[in-house]
Amino acid sequence: MPELSRVYAGDPRPTHKVIYAEYQGDHVLRIAFNTGEVVDVDFKKGFSGSAFRPLQEEGMLKRFEIQHGVLTWSDGEIDVAPEYLLDVGKMIEEAVTA
Repeated sequence: MPELSRVYAGDPRPTHKVIYAEYQGDHVLRIAFNTGEVVDVDFKKGFSGSAFRPLQEEGMLKRFEIQHGVLTWSDGEIDVAPEYLLDVGKMIEEAVTA
């Protein structure tokens, strides 16, 4: 039987999804992704603008949820793209590649 090959449409890189988050203190969340990467994100840096102003309050920041692989607050009214979290976060663990 002939060997099968794989074909990807578009970008072959995996879509990043948040699978775990934990509040670390001092406005920092540790966030793990489906790709194996883990970052610490400081919400005092890189989150200016009125949309993110509520996250400056520690109590609000702690009330996050993960919805469909995206970190959200206030029943989805505030969300942050996983790719942005990777960009602004401090890498703790690199992705595991085959």
